[in-house]
Amino acid sequence: MSRTRHDRSSTDRPTAPSPGTQALERGLALLEILRGAPGGLALADLAAASGLHKSTVHRLVAALSRWGYVSRSPDGGRYRLGIRLAELGQVALQALDLRAEAAPHLRELVARTGITAHLGVLHGTEIVYLDKVESDTATVRMAATIGGRMPVHSTAIGKAILAHLPEDDVRALLARTGLPARTPRTITDMEVLIDQLRLVRRSGWALDDTENEEGIRAQPPERAVAGRHAGGSEGNGGVTPMTADDLSRLMAYRLWARGRVLASLEVLPAQTFTAPAVSSFPSIRDTLVHILSADMIWVSRLGGVSPDAHLQPGDHPDLASLQARWEVVDRALRAAVEGPPPADPGRVVTYRTTAGVEYRQPLGQIVQHLVNHQTYHLGQVATLVRQFGGRPPTIDLAVFDREGGAG
Repeated sequence: MSRTRHDRSSTDRPTAPSPGTQALERGLALLEILRGAPGGLALADLAAASGLHKSTVHRLVAALSRWGYVSRSPDGGRYRLGIRLAELGQVALQALDLRAEAAPHLRELVARTGITAHLGVLHGTEIVYLDKVESDTATVRMAATIGGRMPVHSTAIGKAILAHLPEDDVRALLARTGLPARTPRTITDMEVLIDQLRLVRRSGWALDDTENEEGIRAQPPERAVAGRHAGGSEGNGGVTPMTADDLSRLMAYRLWARGRVLASLEVLPAQTFTAPAVSSFPSIRDTLVHILSADMIWVSRLGGVSPDAHLQPGDHPDLASLQARWEVVDRALRAAVEGPPPADPGRVVTYRTTAGVEYRQPLGQIVQHLVNHQTYHLGQVATLVRQFGGRPPTIDLAVFDREGGAG
């Protein structure tokens, strides 16, 4: 998503011209205006955007044109940035040691992931992109260009840098401009952003989940910190936004997969349910109770309560009691996820882990976790079914879809 801007960041613009530099500063201001208008601007538009008289603007752009900093469009009706600025920009970028040092890491990142990588630094409340290595296989392109700027709070590389600044400095820095929304998913609440920066520090990585551009997800897997002028690298890829139908499909898949596994247990001897097993948990029962316990915890979290204890295996002596309990939990979980009101995959849920650590996650990510968590442990149960002489079922998502899925 591209943007046009006719002003500089408030942190970059001088408060008032110094004596004897008025003409210079006016000329620089015109260059900044043209930077935000790639197609060029007519003389009248330049005058309106700068607040200067047309005759003054004409004299300034004439001087800038003589130096090659401004050029005219082929039809002569618009002014735009000249090639001389590009030449100066390349010289300035080549003088930055950070760019040279980061180049091999960017190339390695692209080779390893197959996605485009960027290098940027913090300047005011924006990220300035210093370098970019394109992936030959990338199917999407970010709006970021070398020398371009993006808001620090809505980019992954920006969050990675902010996370390593003192929180008071982050608040003071962003208080100047606020947190303007770039997309419907942009974080616009300071406390939510601060919480996410804490998570970045704990996890070691940051994510722009379509917060800066629609359809683009970016994540910086590496960073290099040097005070306020920190550098970081990020990779980006396309993403199709999750929908309410996607949530329903995943929730239906969970029921389908678990139903198949439980059906494979029903034909085995009853003692198999609690028989000792070599796995992550002591028995099939313990493994299934772990999944059920997690489901119950998420029902509570989605309802605004964060429990601090897990279900005990001894509460379910046989398969029938476990199935009966699960039917009740499933109804509550589907209602919490799918509504009413209508499900919103982007709705941010605040919760605490059983260890008391607070997190904020979109509902869509939580549902993906529920599917991943259950599928992982159902795979363990399927292995045990085979070990006990049974026939483990196929629970692949592709099979679910081929058999009709949620429909």
